[in-house]
Amino acid sequence: MPVLWCRVTTLLGSWTFMASRPLVAWGVPGTSPWGVVGLVWLSSGFWGFLAAIYYKFTMGTIFFNDRDVELYKTRHEQLPGGAFYSKADGSSVSVGSKLLTLAGSLFIGWSQVMMQRAFATDPQSTGPLMAVSSSDIMVVGVFCHFVYSERLTFMQAVAIVIVLTGLVIMAAFDSTVGHFLGFVYAVLGMLTFASSMLATRYTCIEGMASGSRFTGRMLMMFIMGVACCTWQWSKQEYAINDGDDVMAMFFWPCMSGMGQFIGVIALNNALAYPSTAVVNVIVASNSIVGLVLAYFALGVVPTPAKLTGMFIVVIGVVLITVWKQDTPLTHKESILEEAIVEPLLGGGHRTPVTVAGDGGRKSSSA
Repeated sequence: MPVLWCRVTTLLGSWTFMASRPLVAWGVPGTSPWGVVGLVWLSSGFWGFLAAIYYKFTMGTIFFNDRDVELYKTRHEQLPGGAFYSKADGSSVSVGSKLLTLAGSLFIGWSQVMMQRAFATDPQSTGPLMAVSSSDIMVVGVFCHFVYSERLTFMQAVAIVIVLTGLVIMAAFDSTVGHFLGFVYAVLGMLTFASSMLATRYTCIEGMASGSRFTGRMLMMFIMGVACCTWQWSKQEYAINDGDDVMAMFFWPCMSGMGQFIGVIALNNALAYPSTAVVNVIVASNSIVGLVLAYFALGVVPTPAKLTGMFIVVIGVVLITVWKQDTPLTHKESILEEAIVEPLLGGGHRTPVTVAGDGGRKSSSA
């Protein structure tokens, strides 16, 4: 039953993420691109605003570490020396972690802008462009291999070459300007999302609690949404005239933001179970579902080059997640694993992982 629930929540999360991305582009005909993005930021970041209120009244601040969480759980108990629990003040989290948490939101926000432009520029290639966006794990793996000495296995390196081959095919064999420009936007979106992963990696090492990271990122997203929507409102981009498609102007962008939020919650529940390989494979293959929906809903089919490259990229991403070492994780490796999934999931708990060293007494949970 747990494995079945893991797969169900994974499919729900994967499909909502998949559906939310093209919805950003479908709202473009009714309003300006920045108006669409502002609504997406606002509708997805609103939940971070609510989380910030909750943590402000419970924890005392939105910036706290794992130790602060443990102390909060003992708030009704008398501490050694007769003292009682006092709320966190944010000093346990370094300035660098706070700044990188907020920077992670900027990276994610810009990634959404780039993907919106990609889908709007080349709507015919919905599936392949989603495959490009899913290859961010390749960038993180290569960066950590050279910068943090988190060595990739030989088979993972082969999988990365496979992903690169698929990307080259998609870029090299499309002669039309619109198709190539859409691909460039998708690559930029993938790189900025990978940057958000690397920013979160640092906050993981610093011990910042997962709930704090999620709240900080989503609250910043909410602020960005308010600012963008206010700017667009001042330019009368949200003015409704006779004949305007209200669904395209407001409903689909907000549904895109809600889809991202639902995807975060669903995948967060899925990764609470040990079947993470199943989760990774399903998420990596969601571009195929996007391709099928684009065909039946919009009647569009990508070019042969895009189709070929998409399937090669999907195979490579799946192989990266499958070809993992079966040896116990070191403490540094367990932190890296948490950092890679956290930007996507936004917080939550993972099944404890046995860590090599110290006689197996250490454990890591995200």
